Order: sequence, then structure tokens, then C-alpha cells
Amino acid sequence: MAPPPPPDRILLEGVLTCASAGPLPSRIPSRPVADSVQSEQGSGQVQLLQLGSSGRFVLRMLDLVVPNVKRQHLYVLLCRTKVTSLTKSFLSTFERSAERLLLADGPDGQLKGCHLRSFDHPLDHIMDVRRIQSIVVCKPATAKPPSVVADLHLFANLVPYAHMTPALEQSLADKASLLAAKQAQDEDIAHEDVNNLQHAELDIPTLQACAHELFRMFDRDRSGTIEFAEFQRMLAYRHINLLEPQAKRFFALCDQDKGGSIDEEEFVAALYMTNYLKTRRVTPHLTPDDVFAAFDEDRDNCLNLLEYELALKTLRVQAPKAAILRRFPSTTRLITLEAFQLAWVALVDVPAECAKRKLLPLPPPPRLMNRVLHPRQRTRQLQAHLLAALAAQAAEEVAAAVAARDVVLEIGRLRAAERQAAQRQILHLKRGEEVELKTKEALREREEKMQRRRARNAKVKLVQEEKRLVAQVDADRERRKQMLMSVRTEALVRRRDDTAARRAARGDDELLLANRRLADIPPELFHGKAALLELSNMVIVDLAHNKLTHLPDNFAYNLDSVQKLDVSFNHLEVLPADIGQLHALRLLNVRGNRLTSLPASFSRLDQLEIADLSSNTLQSLRLATDHNPNQVTKALVSWANLKMLHVLYVGDNALATLPMDLSAAPKLAHMDLVGNPLSRLPLTFRDCASLVTFDVSKCSLKHLSTEFGSHPLLQVVDMGHNMLSHLPPSVAGLTAMQQLSIVHNELLALPDAVGGWGELVMLDASSNRIRVLPDEIGCWRQVEALHLNHNSLVSLPRQIGCLVHLHTLHLRDNALVELPLDIGALSALRHCDLSRNKLTALPSQFGFCHALRTLDVSDNALETLPSSVGMWMALETLHLQYNRLMSPLPDTVVDWMALRVLDLSHNNLTHLDRAICALTRLESLNMAKNRLEFLPADIGGMAGLQMLDLYHNALHALPMELSSLLPTLEVLHVDGNPMSTLPEKWCTRWRLQDRYRTQFAHGYSQPEALEWTQDHAIYYPVVVATWNAHADEYMAHVLLVGAFLDAVRTTLSDSWQPRFEKPVKTHFFEFKYQGHPTLYDDADDDVREAHRQQEAAQEAARDAAAAATSSETNALEHVLDERYAVNVVEAEKKSAVKREIYRLKRADDQHRTAKALQGYIQAHAGQRNDEEARRHQLAQHEFAERLKLEALQQEVELQRQYSVPDQTKWAFYHRTGRYLDDSMTTTVVAAHDSRVEEEQSHRGY
Repeated sequence: MAPPPPPDRILLEGVLTCASAGPLPSRIPSRPVADSVQSEQGSGQVQLLQLGSSGRFVLRMLDLVVPNVKRQHLYVLLCRTKVTSLTKSFLSTFERSAERLLLADGPDGQLKGCHLRSFDHPLDHIMDVRRIQSIVVCKPATAKPPSVVADLHLFANLVPYAHMTPALEQSLADKASLLAAKQAQDEDIAHEDVNNLQHAELDIPTLQACAHELFRMFDRDRSGTIEFAEFQRMLAYRHINLLEPQAKRFFALCDQDKGGSIDEEEFVAALYMTNYLKTRRVTPHLTPDDVFAAFDEDRDNCLNLLEYELALKTLRVQAPKAAILRRFPSTTRLITLEAFQLAWVALVDVPAECAKRKLLPLPPPPRLMNRVLHPRQRTRQLQAHLLAALAAQAAEEVAAAVAARDVVLEIGRLRAAERQAAQRQILHLKRGEEVELKTKEALREREEKMQRRRARNAKVKLVQEEKRLVAQVDADRERRKQMLMSVRTEALVRRRDDTAARRAARGDDELLLANRRLADIPPELFHGKAALLELSNMVIVDLAHNKLTHLPDNFAYNLDSVQKLDVSFNHLEVLPADIGQLHALRLLNVRGNRLTSLPASFSRLDQLEIADLSSNTLQSLRLATDHNPNQVTKALVSWANLKMLHVLYVGDNALATLPMDLSAAPKLAHMDLVGNPLSRLPLTFRDCASLVTFDVSKCSLKHLSTEFGSHPLLQVVDMGHNMLSHLPPSVAGLTAMQQLSIVHNELLALPDAVGGWGELVMLDASSNRIRVLPDEIGCWRQVEALHLNHNSLVSLPRQIGCLVHLHTLHLRDNALVELPLDIGALSALRHCDLSRNKLTALPSQFGFCHALRTLDVSDNALETLPSSVGMWMALETLHLQYNRLMSPLPDTVVDWMALRVLDLSHNNLTHLDRAICALTRLESLNMAKNRLEFLPADIGGMAGLQMLDLYHNALHALPMELSSLLPTLEVLHVDGNPMSTLPEKWCTRWRLQDRYRTQFAHGYSQPEALEWTQDHAIYYPVVVATWNAHADEYMAHVLLVGAFLDAVRTTLSDSWQPRFEKPVKTHFFEFKYQGHPTLYDDADDDVREAHRQQEAAQEAARDAAAAATSSETNALEHVLDERYAVNVVEAEKKSAVKREIYRLKRADDQHRTAKALQGYIQAHAGQRNDEEARRHQLAQHEFAERLKLEALQQEVELQRQYSVPDQTKWAFYHRTGRYLDDSMTTTVVAAHDSRVEEEQSHRGY
């Protein structure tokens, strides 16, 4: 029979703790007692087992409860580190050392609700299972929805499981026996005097004499150091019996460098320390500290339950087991040293223990005023005395041992200092002798060198003096030559300037040939001596807007005085090779040509200040050189020679790169690269230190690095319409930048280096993907406008409140959920656009922006406005459409006295606040798509209103006060309102389209509703006054509707109109039977509530009457149903049978008729076919005969009309199909006729 498999073994265990409660201590709490209490926060226990049957590792979950309110994707992670603290650094790094456990029941291994509260999961795919230190249940950062850090729900730190095996039990029993034997040995020790080293006291001289031999005796491995095991042998040699923890404590005192071993000097100190250990008073009883350290093998400062019981037994604690277990912490199942001391002192008889340990006398009880000390307080006092006395004994032993060690170490240090001083004295004398010898030798060599140097210097001075005299003579000769040359040059320049001034006065220094449609330059301009002389004196040459394809070779050569050359908008493909001869050229405009490259002589335009090369087909700005250029040629052909170049326009070309030497232009301040396919800038671009404006928009830039940013003078930058995903940190060097445009890129964020833009005035970063703004924007103290529309901003930094000069803030089409409180510090803000975000509320601090002129918060989720909005006294335009605003609005809106445009459409407003009606300067009010039922009477006070939109509300009528605004209103929309309170309008002349168009408005179109409002303002006050004057008589039927109508007509007199009769009668019956007059304005809530209750009562009465009538009708229908009841099923069966019989009869009749018809057709078909064929042949014969007769008649008529030659031609045409020309003779015709006759004879005719 096979032996049974070994049992399952628990390796590690832990208790799952909710992450909101913070990390637990390193020890494991017990399983939760009440699951219902902890289920809300999550709980459970986890164990790591090794199955005895197969040896596989299994993770066991017990009573697992995981709260998942957010319905997140949860996973179980096996971590190889402990969960110490739930800080941000831990949450962002613990997943690196964790493995995800793929559970079988969930999709993708998730922890779903379908799991049992207790289950086992194999760990076959996990490597090195024993290194797992904690379990975490969380939503990882990469799981949907992604987050910055993981979201922890539960965690558990694993600790080894205390198995009670026979071997462990035997080990603990042996240790308890050893301690008992040690205690017995301490009680029976004898104090005998001996003279050998094992028992005698070792003084300093003795130690110095035999310390080395003793060190070599105990250093058996000849390592030069004494380990702890060898230290224990020395203690045994000295007949000192210490427990291992006590021995380690004294060994640590001797090991000063904490290296785990002691050298010979420290060994001498240890030997001297044994004197105290042999002479100290032996305590025959073990202390709790020693026993605790003996049983704490893993040195984790904790004991389990079994070790705890054996330790108390070793200390001879006589107490019931229940009392012992009561002192053991049940929550952690491990006890620390402090808790063990408190448990021991609580379980022993303190007075007896003090007497046994000779810790007498006991402290007297404290003196109390007229009160007896409680026994429990006395016990606590004695327990504290016992623990303090034991601690004092331990401290005394350590202090004495340390004092002995310090004596030896101090003696060693003194001797070492003496030896070091002697050696230092010897070394000092030796160095003194060496220095003296070296000094003498150095002085001798120095004197020899000085002698040689003096002789050499004398020779050099003679040669230099000779050269100086020769150079002075040559310099004087050259100076006289230069002075003569300068005088001649000044005369020539003065003469040239005078000539140029006279020519400029006459207008002879300009050559203006623009817009002449020239394909070539007229030759007379540069042919001949006089023409060349005139050309050389030209200062301005304008050849723009022509059709030039090239410039003559000698044309540019003779323009040696030109300062402005404009050849823009021509068809030039190259510039002349001698353009470098224009030494005085300051402005060159070749815009709108077909240039593909620049000549090498372009670098010789040293006076060029402005160069416009835009709108060409330049593929490179590298200056062309010879085929075999040398280093000298490369140095001469360079942009560095353009020392005066200030402005460079090269936009709308085909430049893929920029030349490396472009940055060498020393004064280049303005560069325009718009519309070139540049992928990046060269590394030498960082050397353009003089740049002031830089436009690289629409260039397909994808990357910027350190080449951009080292421009301390750059003020205006335009990088819009590119593909940049980030800005480099080097942009911090743009300290003078005032305007930056980076619209239409792919930026995800702005770098932290933007804090260096202290002079920034305007930033436009619209149409990017920016999610957050850096805190460094608070350093933009000069910024005035921020344009961040069409981004992905979810929040604004608090530092935005530092932008004290900001007056324009555009944040349209982002993902903002809230605004920071610091936005109220923007005291200069005048224009703000927050539309198309996700704002649910505005902070009350936003009201402090009292300088606001325009504000757009449309297309958000606002439900209310803060009361602080009343401080926007300068507000002129406010857009709040497409929100969720509900009535009422804050009363402080009455302070918007400067408001002119207010848009509240597409909200949930139920009435128009009277505070809005008090805004006398309001010109445009949009309340469309709300839930307004009535308008207040105060609306008549809005005298400045020009546009009022009330489209698609719930208005039952329009107030008569609105009639006062109709003359000044330019736009008024009231369509889409029910107008149910207006009298029902009917007319037999209505067109069908009018009826369908106005059916929602109770039959009233917008002009008719406004006309009714004007009429209502005339007669309604008279109707109410007439009713109130004789209400009792009307209600008692004393006065009828005719008297009421006459009274109203009499009161109105000239204002009466015949169309008023019907609405006046309607109001009469309404007042009489409904009990209240109809109100068309926004009345108070209590009035409307009373009206609503009265209408509800009458509605209930009508419903009751309708219910009674319905019940009577139902009873009558039931009687009729019983009287005329029919078996529908049976009737349907009979009807089906009859229909089938009729169908079969019809089918048989049709079959018989068709068969008879077919027989008749077959019998007469042959005869009819023969007759039809004969008729067809006869008709063909008759048709042919008729055609012949007509042809003969036509022939006779033609022969009568034509002459004989014409008849011959006509007959020839009929026979051959060809016309007979005059050149063709009759012989030809006869030959043709004979040939036709022969062919016919051959064919058998």
C-alpha cells in the first residue's frame, strides 16, 4: 500500500488591508472577525501554499471582499517588495517589480464579481515564488481608463508562516533546557582563587606580555582577526559563561568598525573586559531581555506564540495558560520585546521577584492627601520598579564593559601617538638634510642659467633694434604713400558725390522701367560709352513686373553706383555671375522669379542690407562655387562676407535645408522662411545671435533641438502651421521674446523652460494638443494676451493669477472642468473666452475681474452663477448660451449697467428675472430655447432693447407692457411658443399651410400675436376695471354679457374696435366661470399657486364626470356584446370551407374554357396561316407594280425637261451611280455599256 501524500504546507501568509487605511505594520493582523463591518472597505486573507501531493505552489484567497464602486478593471499583482508607505513614488514604481496574476474567470485575467470569496489559484508561471513579499489588488496605471499612477484597493505584506514541526518543537525544547542549565550553573558557581591565566585577573602589563601569544592561539584560521566563534572560545577559556546574545553584545562593543571581526588591539581590549565579567556579581536568574534574545533566532525583535510560552516557562513564570495567552497580542500573533517585558512583569509576583533578584528595598508608596492608594496603582509602581532595576543592571554591565574597553584603547592610542611622534621627528630631520642639499644645488644651477640668459638677451636686443629701425623706415615710406592715395581718393569721391548730387537733383540717377512687359533689356541702355557712363551713375534701377528671362552680362557690371535693384515678378532663372560687382547695392528684390540657385559672387555684396529672395524655386541657399574649390575659395564664398545684411526674405521657395554658414552673417536681424519644406534647422543656427524677428511658419518642421534658443535679442517668433510635438529646453534662452505664435502644431505641453520668457507680451498656441500648462507661466509678468483655443487643457495652474497685465484670455474648445481661485487676481482682464469647455461652476473669485468687457462661457455645463458676478460693472457682452442655468439668477446682475448684449438661450430658465429688466442699456437679449411661461410686466422698462429673441419657449401669452417696446424693436422672435392663453383663433378662410404652420401657437402667427398684444394693452385694463366694479351683479346673473360689452365699449369710446368684441366676451365668461382674471405677465408664485389649485379642483370635477360617463358607456357596450355575441372561431371555419369550394369550382371552369379554346385554335390555325401568306404575297406584288408605274412616269417627266446631253448624263447616272462630266466622251459611255453587257452575259442573264 502506497504511503499517504504529505500534507499541504503554508509558506507565507498575510491579511488584505484597504488602501485608504494606509500601510500596516510589518506584522500580520489576524483574520477579521466581522465580515459585515469590513466589507465596505475590503478585507480578506491570503496564503501561499505548497501542495504536498504535487509540490506545486498555490495562492489561496480567504473571505475576499473587494469594493469596486468605480467599476474599474482590477488585477492581482505579486510584488517582490514590501508595501511600506502609499506615497506617490511608491505608487509610480511598484509595478516595475510586480507580476500580474491572470485569473481564469475574468477577461484578460481581471478580478471580476464572478469570483468566489475563497478560492485557490495556481502559480505555475511565476518564477521564484519564495521571493514574493506582498500582494496588491489594484487598477494598474495602463488599464482602462489610463491614469498617472495605479489605484490601490487592497494590499497585504507576506510573512513566513510559523509551522509547528517536531524538529522545531525539539529545537525550542533544547534551547529551553540550555537556558535552564545556564541558570543552574549560575546558581552553583564557585568563587575560587587560581593563579593561571584562565582564572587570574589580567592587568595591563600582563596583557602586553602575553597578548600576542593569546591572539595567535585563538586565531586558528590565521586570518589576522578574531571572529565571533573564536571570541566565544576565548570566553570559555576564561571560564566566563554567557548566553549567545550577551556574548554578541560584548563582541559588538569591541568591534569598533562593525566589520564582524576584531583585530589584535581590539582583542586586548576584549581580554581586559573579561576582568569585569569575572568580577561582576553573578545574577542567578535570567532576565527577560536575555531569554527573549535567545528565542529570537531570526532577530526580527518578535516571538511567536510557542516561543512566547517557552520563554515565560524558562523565566519560571507560574501562571495559568489562559492568563499567559491573554497577554499575547491576538491581532498580530507576534509579540515584541517591550510587550514581552510588560507581559512577564504582569504575570509574576513582583515583590517575590524583586526579593529573588535582590532588588530590595522596594520603593515606598507615594503619600496621598486623605486617600488610600489603590492596590492596582501600587502594583503598577512595583512593576515599573522591577523593569527599571533590570534595565539599570543591564546598563551598568554595558557601562563597565565600555569603561574597560576604553582604558585599553586609550593606552593603545597613547602608545601609537608616541610612536608616531618619534617617527615624525626622525622623518623631519631626514627631510631637513635633503632640503638643504637640494637648495644648494638649485642655487648653483639658477646662477648658471641666469648667466646664459643674460648673454642671449643681449644678442636678441641687438637684432630687435635693427629690425625696428628697418621697419620704421618702411612704415614712414608706406605712410607717405597712403596719405597721398587718400588725398587723391577724397578728391575723386568729392567729385563723384558732387556729380551724383547734381544728377539726383535732375532725377538722372533712377532707371524706372517697371510694368513695361519687357522680354529683354533695351540694348541702347548698355551699348556705347555714353550709355555705359549713364548706367554707371544710376542709384535706383526698377525693372519689376516685366517678362525678363535673363540680365545681360555687362549690364550688372556697369551698375557700380546702384543702391536699389528691383527685378521682382519677372521670369529670371539665374542671376548674372557678375552681380557681385554691385559694391554699393543696399536693397535687392528678386521676388516672384524662377531662381533655383544663387551665384558665388553674391557673397561679395558687402553693402547689401535687405535681400528679398521669396517666391522663387530656390532649393538651397548655398552659394555656388567652382567645380574644384579650395579652402581659400570656400572662405571667400560665404554668407559671412555679407556683413551689412540686415533683412532676409526667402519664403515660398523649395528649401529643404539651410546652409551651415548662414549664421555667419553678423547683422542678420530679420529672417523670413515661410512656406519652405524645412524638416529641421541646422546646428549652426544657434550662432544667429543678432536675430530680432524669425518667421518659420508653414515649413513642416517636426523637431527642434538645441539649435534654437540661443538668441538673446529675438523678439518676434512665428512657428505656426508646422508639426512640432515639443519645444526644446533651450528656449529658455529667448529672454527678449515678446510675441510667439505656435498655432496648428502637435504640442502636448509647454516646457518648464518657458519661465525664462520674462518679456513675453503675446502667446498664441491655439490648435494644439496641450493638456497642462507649466507652473512657470507665473513668470510672464508682461504678458497681455493668451490664445489657447482648440487644445486639450483640463485645468489651469494657480500661477495664472500672477499675470497682472493680462487683458485677453481665449480658452475656447478645451476640456476645462473648473477654474482656479487665483483667476480672480486678473484685475486687468477685459476679454475672456471660455466657451466649449466642461465647466460646471464659476468660482466666486472670478467676480473680482471687474475690468471685464466681453465674456463668453457658452456651451458649458453651468447651472448657477455666483453672486459675485455683480462686480462686472464694465461688462458689455455676455454669452451664456448652451448651459444648464436654472432660475433664478443672482440678484446682483442688476449691477451690469453697461451690458449691451446678453445671450441666455438654450438653458433651463423658467422665468425672466426682473433684475434683467432693470438693465436699461441692454440692446440685445436672447432667451430662445428655454422654459419661459410668462414675461414680467417690468419688461416694458427696457427702453434700449433692439433685439429680443423668445423663440421656442413655453409662453402662454405676451404681456401688454411689451407693446411699448414694439416701435423700437428691430428684431423680435416669438415663434415656437404655445400661446395657449390667447383666445382660440378660427377662420373659414384659412389656407391649409397657415393652419399647419401655426397649430403649435394656438393658431397665431408672430405678426398676429404681436397685434393681439397691442390690442390687449388697449382693452384689457378696461375689462378688468369693469368686472371689478360690478362683479357681484355679473355673478348673480343680474347683468349679462351684453351689458358688460356695452360698458367696455362706452369706456373705450374712440379706442373701440369691432375686433375687440370677441376677446371681451371671452374674458367675461372666463372671469365668471373660472373665478379669476387671466394674467399674461410673470405673477408672484403664491398667486399662481392659488390659480393652479382652483384649476386643479375644476379639472378633478371634470375627470370625475368623465369617469362616470365612461363607466356607463362600458356597461352599455357589455350589454350589446352579450346580445350580439357570435362564435367567431366556428364562423371563420365555415367561411374558410366555403372559400375553398368556390376556389376549386372557379379553377375547374377556367381549365375547361382554356382547353376548348386550344382545340379551336389547333383546328383553324393551318387555314388561317395559308390565307395570311397569300395576302402577304399579293400585297408585295401590288407594291412592286405601283413602284414600277411611278418610276416610268417619273422617267417620262424627266426626259421632257432635260436636253439630249442631260438625258445621256442622267441615264449614265442611273446605270453606274456616277456623274458624267463634260470631259467624258460618248466613247467612254459606250465602252462602259459594252463592259456591263459582257458581265451580264457571263452571269447568265
